[in-house]
Amino acid sequence: MEKTIADLLRSLKTTAGARFNASKRLSHVDKRLTALTAFTSAFIIALTVFPKFVVLTKTGQSWLELTTIALSILLLASSVLQYASNHAVKAELFHRSALEMQELKRELQFRSAGLDEPQFMDISRRYNEVLQKYALNHDDVDFWRQQLDYRQDFQMSRWSIVCKTVKVWCAYVYPSIILFIIAAGLILVTAAALIWPETEAVQAAVNGLASPVD
Repeated sequence: MEKTIADLLRSLKTTAGARFNASKRLSHVDKRLTALTAFTSAFIIALTVFPKFVVLTKTGQSWLELTTIALSILLLASSVLQYASNHAVKAELFHRSALEMQELKRELQFRSAGLDEPQFMDISRRYNEVLQKYALNHDDVDFWRQQLDYRQDFQMSRWSIVCKTVKVWCAYVYPSIILFIIAAGLILVTAAALIWPETEAVQAAVNGLASPVD
């Protein structure tokens, strides 16, 4: 019976921890996607009004138009992704389920000394009800973060620790990486629009003209 109680405690601790991690990750990603959408919108507006204040060559104007179209597509994609993923709602559900599991874990720890089989089955049943009530499953990266946070409870090689650390980091920062790439690309395009030489060959390449230039 003691081993069974210990296994249930371990399951409650691991699952609750993973779901807390899922809630944190989804909240973090949702905020970053919101920032990505906001900054992309600002970039599009800036690129639209930029030619009104700076005289550009035709090639530079073409580069700005191309960048504006690309950013508009990215804005549409990020907006659809954020709406379809529904990260904020899922984060709240994960958080609630983790809180209920934490409550069951504390109850099991408090009553473990004198726990009989009917009481154990009652807690186990309530645990299953929580899992069914919140029909969401956390991702592997949430479990990996739980493993990394409580390494003493899991057996992992050094290589496994490194791989899981990188994957967890990527799961949290990918919207920020996209935003950084957009900002860097915008700076490069703006610089190119200001200094790019006006030649027929370059203009033909940018506009995608099929006819060769004499």
